[in-house]
Amino acid sequence: MNVNIIITEEQKRILIKESIKSKMGDVVKSNYKFTKKIIGETFKTTGINLEFMLTWGASIGGFMVPINEYIKSGNVEISDIDISLILTSIMATLYLENKSTVKELMSHINERGLFDIFITGLKKTEELKYSFLKFVESMNITFNKVSNMLAYSFIVPILPMLYDMKPTDIQEIVKRLLSFGLITISSIVLRDLISKIIKRFNTNR
Repeated sequence: MNVNIIITEEQKRILIKESIKSKMGDVVKSNYKFTKKIIGETFKTTGINLEFMLTWGASIGGFMVPINEYIKSGNVEISDIDISLILTSIMATLYLENKSTVKELMSHINERGLFDIFITGLKKTEELKYSFLKFVESMNITFNKVSNMLAYSFIVPILPMLYDMKPTDIQEIVKRLLSFGLITISSIVLRDLISKIIKRFNTNR
């Protein structure tokens, strides 16, 4: 016997919101795994150990996942190993203070004939970084160090998901984002960040 379940529009809205909240946590976890993958593949290829960068794994993934898609869209035949080397080199160039490591990575980039693709990806990452910085600074949040900026970058891929959220959703969103232990900022700072973003979206709607 078939049973038809009828739900109201309000119930439908709540279900959609719950699904989005759950997806936010999944995105953070997925981005961390992606960063771990590209760093691991780069280590196998070059012998350069950058595991310490996993401290910001979820945040690095927030930048690198869209850049990965961008590079692949224009270079369909590029291998996953080469993509990993390019993405790791981009992050090292932008955020790593150890220039000898960056130089070593660039040596591998040149040896594999990947310099032009690397430059294209680097420019796109800088554009994304600039847009993100302007957005965050517009909410009176400033960064004193590169590591501070990286701590917030995990938010990049979930910004569209926050658009339809309300202030009443903040506590649950913060709880879910922190549940995996992959975000380096405190619950208080995260709550303040999410509150400002949702307020901005609600005001501009």
